[in-house]
Order: sequence, then structure tokens, then C-alpha cells
Amino acid sequence: MASDPNKIARFWTELKRRKVVKVVIVYAGAAYVIIELVNNVAEPLRLPGWFSTMVILLLAIGFPIVAILSWIFDITPQGIEKTSKFEKSGNSGKSPASNTWRIATYISIVIIVVLIGFNLFRRPERVGKNETMEKSIAVLPFKNLSGNSDQVYFVEGMHDELISDLSGIKSLKVISRTSVMRYQDTKKSIPEIARELNVDVLLEGSVLRIGKKIRINAQLINGSTDVHLWAEHYDYQLQDAMSLISDVTRDIAAEIDIILTPKEKERLTNVQSVNPEALEYYQKGQYYYYKLSLEADLKASVFFQKAIDADTNFAKAYVGLANCYSMFAWYGKISNSEASLRVNRLIDKALQLDDQLAEAHLTLATVKFYQEWDFPGAKKEFERAIELNPNLVGNNEYPWYLVAMRRYDESIVAAKRALRLDPYSSLSNFTMARVYDLAGLNNEAIEQYHNMLELGLDSGSVYYYSAKVYFRMGMFEKAVNAWCEYMACKGSSPELIESMEQVYRKSGPEGFWIWRLNQLKERSDKYPLSMARIYIHLGKKEKALDYLEKAWQRRERMLFLLYADPDWIPLREEPSYQALIDKMGFEL
Repeated sequence: MASDPNKIARFWTELKRRKVVKVVIVYAGAAYVIIELVNNVAEPLRLPGWFSTMVILLLAIGFPIVAILSWIFDITPQGIEKTSKFEKSGNSGKSPASNTWRIATYISIVIIVVLIGFNLFRRPERVGKNETMEKSIAVLPFKNLSGNSDQVYFVEGMHDELISDLSGIKSLKVISRTSVMRYQDTKKSIPEIARELNVDVLLEGSVLRIGKKIRINAQLINGSTDVHLWAEHYDYQLQDAMSLISDVTRDIAAEIDIILTPKEKERLTNVQSVNPEALEYYQKGQYYYYKLSLEADLKASVFFQKAIDADTNFAKAYVGLANCYSMFAWYGKISNSEASLRVNRLIDKALQLDDQLAEAHLTLATVKFYQEWDFPGAKKEFERAIELNPNLVGNNEYPWYLVAMRRYDESIVAAKRALRLDPYSSLSNFTMARVYDLAGLNNEAIEQYHNMLELGLDSGSVYYYSAKVYFRMGMFEKAVNAWCEYMACKGSSPELIESMEQVYRKSGPEGFWIWRLNQLKERSDKYPLSMARIYIHLGKKEKALDYLEKAWQRRERMLFLLYADPDWIPLREEPSYQALIDKMGFEL
């Protein structure tokens, strides 16, 4: 039966008479303002993720309550009174209370329109700042459900493989292992972690291994709302561990609406099986390699070699061993030439087995860049590695190549991307600071060094390079103070630090550099680059050039920055410096 139009009209008239419509409009305007305010202050004030949800819930609960109260009561000049059932005849005038409600209604409508317009205007700006609307994920450290501490390497290995697999998806931003591992035993909420890592979703997981069987439990969680989006468990045999990781990767991509390219689908479908024993050795090698010390790298190299012996077709094991030899050269255990020879042999084998392995191209690029000074070859391999895996953690190395070629603007962009992928690692933060430093952006460099100190990252290097920037800026007091902190981090005695400060107070910057010269004189052959820098500060160009030539003869690794480092600006017009640049083969 159709509704009586007259009843509907009378009901609507009664709603307006009782000012329910006006109250609803005012309430909606006020609620909108409150929600916008909470959304805008939540991040700066680090409010928990549930706070916004709770505010919206309370406002929703309040809506029917306010509507009911506005039906029953009215605000009059005499105060709050119960609304009469019927309109009194002859009362056609507007009371002061009616005028108040009308003004409040108009104000609410204006506020809503202004805020909506502001948000529409601001939206393109947000897109511009984010550069791209890429989707992002962080894979939190897996829980070890076996109860066996000996399985830590395996659990971390599966976690690392999943990050690596996801990183190969070009349209997905994947936070690196280094930055997510800091949340291993955290009590922070999901929204807090998502906000710190600047990601859309997080993946929680656990690993249970019993004999030759593996179970992985995985669940996706919305980073801003803490709402669980998807959960699944996977039961596989150990020999199919790599297929397991690929299946998890495909499912995650589907759940967050990532469209895989044909090549990505092929990579995740055609997964090469790995000998279970070789996989275990490889994961142990990675476990030690991530500890970043010579002793740990020596252990890692043994396990990588065992992985190769157990499965000669395991390409990643060759890359792991090659990385160890590259680090041996960095620590001075073997020469650059020996490292280069061994790394090239291992990477050649890895690429024969899998020429799509981004990690292999990256390792080859770093050797060509740092040790062989084959800059065109390094460029080719860096670009190939990034093409295959744009989320590769090793992208930290690419900004160094760019800045070394004086491609400063590009290096800053690359360093910022590396920092977004790995926001809490020493390497990505240090790379960002040094790129600013080498590009001559002194204030930005100092700010980034300060950020590292706030994060508790690599304070020794921070003070050393901060001092260099301060000296360049002519801020000698700050430079010397930073050098004191650097010496303290190195373990220098208070007496030695005090002697340096006394010299500076007595003789100024020149006295400081003479003091530095005296400290290094007996070891000058071991530190030719440091000697060259000291002589530049003392205004002795010929001496500086002599030590640069010695650094060339010793194949000093840090000479890769000879073309870009502002420290060498006073020498750039010198024929000897130009000849050295030519010999090194920089891409001018």
C-alpha cells in the first residue's frame, strides 16, 4: 500500500519545526571538522592508529542520540524546554533561538564546503610529493614456531627469500630486510610500524619446520587500520622451499591488486628446485654475512662454498661467495686484484646458470666500480640489476656511482629512493648524507648526519664526515668539536683529545692540520689520501698531488671519488690532477 503523501509532508514539517534537520546539519559539519582535525594531527603527534577509528565510532554513536534529543527538546530564550507537540497558531515569527540555529546551520554548510574544496585542492600536491602512487609492503620478521634456536638461520632465510621475491615486482615498494629486522621483538602496534616505514600493508608470518616439512603461516594487515586483509598457511616439503616462497609472493600480489608483468609471472612460475642441503648451507651463509664483520664473513664463505659443493647449479650460492671475497678486499684481507679475479669467476658462473639474477649483476657492478675502476662496465651492470629488481637493497651502491661521475641531481634522487626502501639502515642513511656532502649541499648533509645520530647509527663515521663539512664551511669550532667526538668514538685517550684542542686554541685551523700531519707522518705511506687532504688544507698543492699519485699506485679504493669530492677542488686545474683523472677513466 502506498504511503500517504500528506503524512510524509507533515512528518518533514515536524522535523523542521523541531529543528532536527538543522541539528543534523550542524552535527555533521562539526563531526567532519573533528575527523579532518584528527587525520591532520595524527601523524605529527604520533597518535596510535586506533585513535582515529575510535573518534569516528564515537561520532557515529552520537548521531542518533543527538537526533533523538533534538526531537524531544528545544533551545529557547528561556533555556532548554521540551518541544511542544503542535505548532501554536499565530506564531509565525522567528525566535532568537531560531535565528541562532539558522546562523549555526549556515556556518556548518560553509565549513563543510571549504574543507572539501581544500582537500580537493590539496590532493594533487600530495600526489606530486609522493611522485608515484606505488603500493608498498613491509614483511615483518617471521616467528620461529619450532622452539629450536638452531632454526633461527632457517626462519630468517625464508623471511629473506620472501623479501627478495617480492622485491622483484616492479610496481611494489618493498622495505628492506635491514629496516624491518628492528621490529623483531617490538611491542609497537601495526599502525605505528606502518607509519614509521611509510607502507600501506604489512605481512606477519611464522615458520614451523619439522624434519623435511615446512609450514608457513602468513597474514596481510592494513597498515593504517590494523584490519586483517588475508591469511593463509602453506605446507611444503623442504626440497620445494623456493616454490613455496614464489606461491606466497603470487598470493600476496593478488591480494593487494598488483598486476604482474609477463616476465614476473614467468619468474614466479619457473622456479628452480634447490638441493635441501645446499639451501641450508646457503641460509647459514647469509645469516653470518648479514653480521657485517670479517670474522662473520669468513664463516659465511665456508657455508657458501659448501652450498656450491652440494648443488653446483645453485646460482645464489656463487653470488654469496663472491660477496664475501669482495668484502675480504674491503677489510684488507686480500688484494683488490685477487678479489676481482675471484668475484668475476664466481659471477660468470652464476650468470651462466641464471642471467636474470639481479644480485649477480649488482655484485659484478660493485667490483667493476670500486675495484676495477671500469666505470662504463659498472654503469651497464648497475642499470641491469635495477631493471631486474628495482627494490634491490644494493641500490645503495648506485647513488655512489652517480655521484662519483658528478651526476649530482641523479645521485640525490637515487639515494632518496634507497632511503625510502631502507629507512633505518646505517648504509642508506650514510649514503644519503654523503651524496649531499659530495654534491656540495653542506646544510642538507649536516642535517642528514644529525638524523643518523638521532637514530643511533654509526656515530664514528658521522662525526668524522661532519667535521669535514664544517671545515669546508669555515665553521672551525664545530669542526673541531665533531673531531673530538670522532676521536672519542675511536677510543682515543682524553689526553690525546686535549692535546689536539690545545693546539687548535693556540694556533687555529692551521695548527689543527699540522697536529693531524704529525699524527700521521710515521704512517703516511699507509694513508696517502689522508695526507693529500691535510696538505690541501695547508695550501701545499704539490705535496697533495704527490700523495694522490701514491694513492693511485696503491690502488686506494676511495680514489673512485677523486673526480667528485669537493676536497679536491683546489687541484682541479692542475695538469697532474687532470692526468690522474684521465688514467682512471672517469666518464667526463
